[in-house]
Amino acid sequence: MSLYNRFYLLVFAVFVISNLQAQQAKDALFRYPLDSLPHFISPFGAIRENHFHSGVDLKTQEREGLPVYAAESGYITRVKIAANGYGKAIYIDHPNGFSTVYGHLQSFKEPFATWIKNVQYAKQQFAFDSILKPGTLLVKKGDTLGLSGNSGGSTGPHLHFEIRESKTEETWNTGLFGILPFDTLSPFLNTLHFYQFVPEGILLEKRMEDIPKKIMFNNADSMFGNLYVLSDTIRLKPDMYGIGVEAFDYIHNKKETKGIYQYGLIYHLEEIFKFKLNKFAFSETKFVNHHIDYPWLKIKKEKIQKCFIDDGNKFSQASSHHNKGKFYVKANQLDSIVVFIGDINDNMSFTQLYIWGDTSIVSKQKTDYFNRIQNKPIWRPNQAFNFEVPGFTLNAIAHATYDTIYFDFEQLNGIKNSYASVYKIHQPYTAIHQPIQIAIECPQNNASINSYLCLATVGKNNEFRYAGGTYQNGWVKGSIGNFGNYTIVADSTAPTAIWSKSNQNDTTAVRIVIDDNFSGIASYALYLNESWLLADYDAKNNLLTYVFDEVYDGQKTNSDINPKANWKLLLTDKQGNRSEFNWQSNWK
Repeated sequence: MSLYNRFYLLVFAVFVISNLQAQQAKDALFRYPLDSLPHFISPFGAIRENHFHSGVDLKTQEREGLPVYAAESGYITRVKIAANGYGKAIYIDHPNGFSTVYGHLQSFKEPFATWIKNVQYAKQQFAFDSILKPGTLLVKKGDTLGLSGNSGGSTGPHLHFEIRESKTEETWNTGLFGILPFDTLSPFLNTLHFYQFVPEGILLEKRMEDIPKKIMFNNADSMFGNLYVLSDTIRLKPDMYGIGVEAFDYIHNKKETKGIYQYGLIYHLEEIFKFKLNKFAFSETKFVNHHIDYPWLKIKKEKIQKCFIDDGNKFSQASSHHNKGKFYVKANQLDSIVVFIGDINDNMSFTQLYIWGDTSIVSKQKTDYFNRIQNKPIWRPNQAFNFEVPGFTLNAIAHATYDTIYFDFEQLNGIKNSYASVYKIHQPYTAIHQPIQIAIECPQNNASINSYLCLATVGKNNEFRYAGGTYQNGWVKGSIGNFGNYTIVADSTAPTAIWSKSNQNDTTAVRIVIDDNFSGIASYALYLNESWLLADYDAKNNLLTYVFDEVYDGQKTNSDINPKANWKLLLTDKQGNRSEFNWQSNWK
């Protein structure tokens, strides 16, 4: 059988498999939560830092203030307001067994707004996370919950929308419920990467020092509609390999690239790997760091998704045959592989490539790799790991890392404004799954600064970044979520505040710019004539805003007692530094 005939058989096999396993859309249980037609800024499962995107980001015309509607009848089970994350968010349980989430809201509508405000004043805190008893706040399908916004960690106005299974809290692809845009554009494969494996079971990294071989498409490649054939045969040294793909999807046009819904490999007429993102549990979302080529992302800022499953990757939406998606390139033998990519609208693309096992290729990668790991401590992912040298300790629970690590550690000289040596803790392009405990001894014993000491990462230009931690009996201890260079620094500077010039003429609100030089704002409290005020903290803009309400009106009526409005702001940073600011203004 010719390779071209095999190609068509492989494509047919992929097509059959894809359609047999196509998403089974549920009934139209939910309405679209906006008035517009569905438009995705970011689809379900897009690759984010340390997580898969748990919902869809819906376009709101780059502006705030659009009505956001309940997608189905039910009752509000949770209201969460935070300076980061989803910002102002509402969670609704529905009788059909699913829940919906609406994030980054600008404001809430009645009767929800009054209930939320009463809770905030009762707790005397703007940010809170409240679980409601069933039936406390009922909603009907189409009720206006609030207005779309840009609150929390949002980088621009949009609505974050999720559908979760109420019982398990698993988040589901909204496309399975018919909430998806009209889309006839097929996804595409941008680049291919080949990974040569170290043969030992505990060494499935695994990445050598050299970057994976990168294969680019060129104008000589044949194209049959959405079927592609690479014209040049790829020559590889006979060995075990895996493939990584950089792939994108078009949804609304061919200018905006999005993440992909499914992809996989066909080898010898067998589907050896498939990734299909229908749902996932929040407890497994950090496996994104092992699903992708994490070092490549950190170094090259490109997202290469693996077509094989590393031993440490337990993500539920990847499946493979017994070799976990890896395949063996045999000496002097021509083989063919098909890469398929699909979106949730069943648009598919297929790429066939030919591989030749070339015995003339000489590679020193494995030899160099084994030389580099000589005499380094072995850190196995399924075991706890403890490491100790004078002045430094590290303790990790089992499964804190994804794969076996040959621990790279070095004590470096201290630098200006540090209170200890700088410790190189492995490599920053190796991902961590669970927090790791470290402790650094502080050689200086100065009681006046001990409470200010904390951990910090050290950047390429010796800049510091806050990493938490507290001083305890001569050591600074804390947990880290990333490898890198760490030391001890002191943060003794309290937060700052600037009374906005706009307050002079604004008759609706007071705005204050607040900031902290290192550890960040931990808490704030704004008072008017000693009465606590409901002030909204926008962390990404360092802005505190108080919109005049009944507390202001009540104080204003007593202007004969208080001829001036006396404002007091208390700020605390994450290292415990406190500051107080006072201003006076005329009543408005």
